[in-house]
Amino acid sequence: EDRPAEAVLDARAAPFPHSNLLWIAAELGLFAFALYVAANIYIFLMCYRAFVRAKSGEARAAAVGALALVVVYSIPGLTLASGAYSDLNLYFFFMTGLLLNISQSRDSQV
Repeated sequence: EDRPAEAVLDARAAPFPHSNLLWIAAELGLFAFALYVAANIYIFLMCYRAFVRAKSGEARAAAVGALALVVVYSIPGLTLASGAYSDLNLYFFFMTGLLLNISQSRDSQV
């Protein structure tokens, strides 16, 4: 209200989405959005199950690391289209898979 109308009317829309969820929904549609949400939930549940089933301290630490990695990747994705960065996605999936593998292999040794 205290700014002149010229300053407000000069506002431009950002050329990219501000959220992974909105980005997937806008670019790929509702079906892909549902698959994206389901995949993220499944990854979180895999990490949570690894944490619950962990018997050794090393397996539990690896599962906690995987859970933390999923949370750290997901939270910025709510306000930033971090999914557009292919290197970030590759690091995320590599580290999550590595930690889940460590969690399972340490439990099989116990």
